[in-house]
Amino acid sequence: MSVEVEVRSNDEIGSLGNAINQFKEKMQDAERLRQKQAEADEQALKLEKQREDEKRQAEQEAISQREREAAERQQRTELIEALIAAFDEKVTTVLDTVGSAANKMQSSAESMSNTADHTSQRATAVAGASDEATGNVQVVAAMADFCSASLCP
Repeated sequence: MSVEVEVRSNDEIGSLGNAINQFKEKMQDAERLRQKQAEADEQALKLEKQREDEKRQAEQEAISQREREAAERQQRTELIEALIAAFDEKVTTVLDTVGSAANKMQSSAESMSNTADHTSQRATAVAGASDEATGNVQVVAAMADFCSASLCP
């Protein structure tokens, strides 16, 4: 379509030449439009591919973020479990120590109570013996008075 038809007359041949020139111009316009459409289609494909790449990258970043968050949660969980285990071990040790001390105190208290009971029994016995000795001293004193009154008139 690179041939140029020159029209010099206004008759049927001139009209045919004008029609050919108009046809040629329309074909050139159509070719330009096809090229523009092809360029637009190519640009649209590039944009679509770019959007798909960006979407895929965003999805990968979201997956990576969720994996990091899951790993952090797992680490926190493990740390908390370790702290709980250590706390439980320390509390168990303290409770065992307190229980042992309480048992020793109970044993000491029972021993002291037994000693107090034994001391009380002995004090009661000593008091009884003291009463008896006082009674005996009074009898001896009375006898001494009696003897002294009878023998020494």
